[in-house]
This record gives sequence, structure tokens and C-alpha cells, in this order.
Amino acid sequence: MLHPYEPYFKTFLNHFTPYKGFWCYEDGVILKGAIDLYEVTNDEFYWHFLEAYLNEFVDEAGDLKGYTASEYNIDHLNAGKALFFAYEKTKDARYLKAIRKQMDQVHHHPRIPAGNFWHKKRYPHQVWLDGLYMALPFYAEYEHKYNGHVGYADIYNQFKTVEAILRDEKTGLYYHAYDDSKSMFWANQETGLSENFWLRAEGWLLMALVDTVDQMSETIFEYHKGLKDLAKRAITDILPFRDEATGMWWQVIDQGKRAGNYVEVSGTAMVAYAILKGIRLNILDDALKEVAIEALAGILTTHGYEEKGQLHIGGIVCVAGLGEFEGVRRDGSYAYYISEKVVADEAKAVGPLMSAYAEYLKGIN
Repeated sequence: MLHPYEPYFKTFLNHFTPYKGFWCYEDGVILKGAIDLYEVTNDEFYWHFLEAYLNEFVDEAGDLKGYTASEYNIDHLNAGKALFFAYEKTKDARYLKAIRKQMDQVHHHPRIPAGNFWHKKRYPHQVWLDGLYMALPFYAEYEHKYNGHVGYADIYNQFKTVEAILRDEKTGLYYHAYDDSKSMFWANQETGLSENFWLRAEGWLLMALVDTVDQMSETIFEYHKGLKDLAKRAITDILPFRDEATGMWWQVIDQGKRAGNYVEVSGTAMVAYAILKGIRLNILDDALKEVAIEALAGILTTHGYEEKGQLHIGGIVCVAGLGEFEGVRRDGSYAYYISEKVVADEAKAVGPLMSAYAEYLKGIN
């Protein structure tokens, strides 16, 4: 049922061009997907892709192409997850040097008073769900492997603060972002919250939770168990908003078939990944496996198409955010989220699809 995915991924990687030409989160989700597929298939194709990429982007001093820690851009930490795998496989010191340089950003990154990282230096006082995925699994893996779990409380508290502030009690869904200063035009002046529940933002959160659980030592029971419980709540709460016809989730999660809304690929892939990995980590009941598989099949059925004999996957929102960006006033409204460009074969969907498919293979092997 899902067999078209692996040839699709290999074609994508064979034609892959770095997203921005410098160390960036978009490339990071592709690297993570390649690692996940390599671990389950042992196919050297995926390792060779990863190795070639890192040879271009990591120099002998451990400096990362185009990366400057003092920009305090939380997105730039995401690709660093690949460095742990590469170091363990090769013992090449440049990878460990690069990990430590990225941890320098973590140690100095500005925060809101409650302790959560700012999304970016140019987005001060703001916490976005996206940033949890970019930073916290990387931070947790470093703490688990190289720092004696010292930062576990910090990591756990950042998730708990987001749950306390950004989770809607009525639906269980999470708002896209929070402005602690309550000064941004997109933020509610009383709560600081953005207006809507954007699927990919919630997808980042769900992936952050299961990946961080995976990196945390079970011996630190309070934090490990607490994050498993948080992940179970968050994943369970998004399930009722699934489109029954396609098995997918909507771009604006709770607005269903409202005019202009559509079932979106990247966020659906992220939810499917979180479900399948959550089952493997004993966070979720095995009965949910069919929900994830139906979602992955629904992506192919709904948004897969052939062109010149090659499979493509559309239905991917290219980007969405908050604040002024390239002349666009991103106000977090329903109209804004459905106005963003929809594209095919985009990294922010293909990477999570690779990871979700790898979890599917782990479940049947």
C-alpha cells in the first residue's frame, strides 16, 4: 500500500539541492529522514547522501556553512541532530566540535521570563511551536550523551510551559505561537496567543515530543514519564479532527471543510510519524497504527500524481509564519493560513514523510 514512497524518496534525494545553501532547518528534516531510513533499511544509499551533505557543510574546525550562533535563530539548531549520528558512525571529531558550537547557542539563547527560548532574535519574546522541534530534541540528545542529563529539567519545563500557555482547554489543540510582550499585531492583547491552530505547527510539536522522549533516559523517571503523558494527550487530542474521507488533517485543524481549507501533507506526515513512533515508544496503544497508515496512504491517494512517469506529491503549504515577512502581513487569521502558496515535493513535507515511512517499516519488521 505504501510501496511508492521509497522510490519517491530516492528520486528526491538524487535530485536534492540544499534548500538555502547554508545550514538550515529545511535541510535538517531531510537529513533526519535519511538517517531514519538508513537505520531501518541498512541501505548505504542514505548514508552516502548524508555523508556527502555533511562533507560540504561541516569543515575540519567544526564550523557550519553559513551558521552564526549569535543570530539566535532557533531554526538553525535543527540540522544539528544529524551531527550526533554522523559522529557516532565515523568518530570524526569535526562533528563533535560542531555539536558543541551549536550547544553554545543553546546556552546563550535569549528566553522569555518563564524560561522558553525566543523563536529568533528578530522575533523577540515570541515562542512558536516550531521552535520546540528545532531545539529541544537536539538539546535532549546532547544532555543524554554528553552532559549527564543536567538540562533535563529545563527541557521538560519548556514543554510544560507551552502546554500551560498555548494549549486550548476546550479542544486540546495548540495555538501556533505566543508573544510574551503581547505587542505583536497577530497576538491577542490579553493572552498573547495567535488566533488559530495551524496543522504544521502542531505537527512540529508532536514530533518534538516523541523525539525528545526518545532521547531522554528512562532512569530520570519524572521527566521521561511526564513527557510521555504530555505527548499522549497532545496526539490523542488531534485525532478527532482527522478528515474521515482521506485520513488526513486540515491546514487549519479545527475548521474542517470551511471554504478554502484543505487536507495538508506536511502536517499530516508529522502527525502520522508521531503516532507510529509513539506506538513504538509505548506512549500510544497499538490500535492507532491503522490511523497513521491510513494517513500516509491518504497522502498518496489525495495529493500524489505522476508527471513524465515520475511520482510527485502536492498539497504542501510552502511556508507559514507570523509577523511581517517579505512584504506579507502574516496575521495568523484563517484567511492568511489558506492564502499561503501550496506546492509539491517540498522538504518540510518530504523529510517527515521519510521519517514516518521509516517508523512504518520498523513496525512491520
